Amino acid sequence: PLDPAWRKARIVGAGMQPADDPVPVGPMPKITGLVATQGDGDGEIDLHWNSIKRGLNSYVVERTTDPAGQTGWGNAEVGTKSSVTLSGLVSGTRYWFRVRAIGTAGPGPWSDPATKMVP
Repeated sequence: PLDPAWRKARIVGAGMQPADDPVPVGPMPKITGLVATQGDGDGEIDLHWNSIKRGLNSYVVERTTDPAGQTGWGNAEVGTKSSVTLSGLVSGTRYWFRVRAIGTAGPGPWSDPATKMVP
């Protein structure tokens, strides 16, 4: 392998700009801005949150009917967009939702929960 300093000097000497050294992404940040709103149909809730700009592999959404948020969390959705419509929920039931980002260094912390009564 070539010496990195020598390679960089050759690139600059050729009148080009060398690429910056890569910076590791590290752990995913906590999701912020989670909001739950009524979906278009019965049994639907729309969720949206602030997106992660760098290093994201996917988002994991969980839900529970436990108001204390201590039990009953179950996987509701996995995706790459910062919004989702959950369907098949029980009308008249209040749910709590949380989201976390998954990156190459693993999962980030869970968001603060959002809650909504299902229409």
